[in-house]
Amino acid sequence: MRPHVELIDEKDLIWHPAELVGAVGDARQRNLSYDEEDGSVSAKIEFTSDWSRPAGVHNAQTEWYVLEGEVTIGDTVLKPGGYWCTPAGVVAPALKVKKGTEILYFREYGDWQFEVTDQDKDFVREDQKLVIANTADMDWIDVVDGSPMRFDLGG
Repeated sequence: MRPHVELIDEKDLIWHPAELVGAVGDARQRNLSYDEEDGSVSAKIEFTSDWSRPAGVHNAQTEWYVLEGEVTIGDTVLKPGGYWCTPAGVVAPALKVKKGTEILYFREYGDWQFEVTDQDKDFVREDQKLVIANTADMDWIDVVDGSPMRFDLGG
């Protein structure tokens, strides 16, 4: 489990090369939190050149949320508010990212390893699949104090 982190100022965080392997292009990341035990990370990533990576499988559940710029995953173009998530072992389509794009990046229960592939992998559970969403197109659910929020990305 990650330790509790107090409020931070992003300017106090150090930039270092992004932990995105198998790609052509340059990106850097600021870690918001990092679990030394299992490799989980929350980070802000900035793409300092056009960037691309072929389809493949992550070692960890991986999520991207587009803050600025443009990410193309497979045939889908994501702009600010765009989101995608792939569980560990599920094929993520090829990616193309425009220079200057910024994302929030989340990797859970695993490290940065990535295997290039064009074939589907066996799923751990039948419900594990790639999720792509444009949050700007989703209905807003007003949350009242004390009520649980139900978040369904569809599929």
